[in-house]
Amino acid sequence: MYAGLSDIPYMIAGAHVSAAVLLAGIWALKAKEKTQAGVPSEDIKPPIAQTVDSLMGNALVLLRVLEHAAPRWMTASYYL
Repeated sequence: MYAGLSDIPYMIAGAHVSAAVLLAGIWALKAKEKTQAGVPSEDIKPPIAQTVDSLMGNALVLLRVLEHAAPRWMTASYYL
């Protein structure tokens, strides 16, 4: 019954939505970082920058999923 079904379209949609949510969060953190630019910090790297780096790593993994699916699935190339 399930022989013809593929999970790839669900993976593509999930990667697209997840990457969009992560990038929206990164955008909000960057805006917050910009407003706090005048406040001195003791850390070498502020906590917001560390969070942004972590989220960017996750978003890049999801974008890599879309890149690998793009040659065989046209919908993945639309999202890139």
